[in-house]
Amino acid sequence: MAKVKNKNKPKPKVEKQEEKSSSKASNSGNSSQKNMYEKTKVRVSNSGSSPSRVAGLGLLLVAFIIFLAGVVLILITRISPRLDKQIVRPAVESMPAYVSEVPVTVSGDVVDGISEVIIYVNDKKESSSVEVSEGKFSYDYTPEEEGEYKFEVAAVKSGLLKSRSEKSDPVTTTYDVTPPSADIEFEYPAEINAEAFDLSGTTESGAKVTVKKEGEEFSATAGDDGKFNVTAIPLVEGENEFAVEITDPAGNVAQANDLVKVIYSKDADLNGEGVMAEKPADEPAQEPVAPEESSQTGETGEEVGEETGASEEGDEELPNSAGELEAAMDILGMRNLMAIFALIALAVFAVNSGLVVGKLVK
Repeated sequence: MAKVKNKNKPKPKVEKQEEKSSSKASNSGNSSQKNMYEKTKVRVSNSGSSPSRVAGLGLLLVAFIIFLAGVVLILITRISPRLDKQIVRPAVESMPAYVSEVPVTVSGDVVDGISEVIIYVNDKKESSSVEVSEGKFSYDYTPEEEGEYKFEVAAVKSGLLKSRSEKSDPVTTTYDVTPPSADIEFEYPAEINAEAFDLSGTTESGAKVTVKKEGEEFSATAGDDGKFNVTAIPLVEGENEFAVEITDPAGNVAQANDLVKVIYSKDADLNGEGVMAEKPADEPAQEPVAPEESSQTGETGEEVGEETGASEEGDEELPNSAGELEAAMDILGMRNLMAIFALIALAVFAVNSGLVVGKLVK
């Protein structure tokens, strides 16, 4: 039986192709719709974000302007005020010559129109902005170490660009926290027949020396050389003890190590200076007896002198001999060194000569 071919079999391929074309068309339609949707969405989003973008740019611009103004303000404040000799200089109050307490206060007055001052310490700017209140200023400075400090002040006039006056007249003070020495050698009579005595000695220049006893005080100030003399210190009969206190110009206090002890006796054979009183005129004074000179001692002295002179002459010759010996040793050393160099040169010459002769023989 013969097989009959089915002519309708290829039709599914056509259907498949149609399905593909239809699917492609649908896909293209969908993609075009999608693209249109995205474009519309982008346009809508762009049109919706434009006001916020403008606001953001405005905020950035404001922030930049504020930043720029801050930079300009910092530069203006950092720039040192220019010198204007027309501005009246401040009047600085005087200070004590010595101080021992901190801080050290610098104060004074300025004219109207001055808002602040500049403080200089030892020619260096210490503070560039000290406010002025009702024409007065005050600044506390703490020294780091002992020594002399010089203070100067300049007035500052405010404006777009600040200007300052010339420096004021300098004011100096010395910072001192070291107490004076408590070890003092006093000069006074140990026993006296007067009702008062004087106490002298040496201490720190300008120091105040105070003698104390039972609530009473007697003082004197040391001079530039440090010497002092406390006069007319009253005594009571018997033994008297006094404590001595030393205060330096800065106010540092020290208690003397030793007490001053003086005996007051009316019957003491002493005058007001603590030495023996002179003998009455009716008592003959004994003439001092001169010691007998010994001729042997004189001769011996002359002999000793001659021997000493001889020894001195010998001592004078020693340095010359020593110098000549050193010179001789130096000369010998130089000669030996030259001889060594000569031997070395001779040996080198001999070796070179032998090498040359050996080559000629070959």
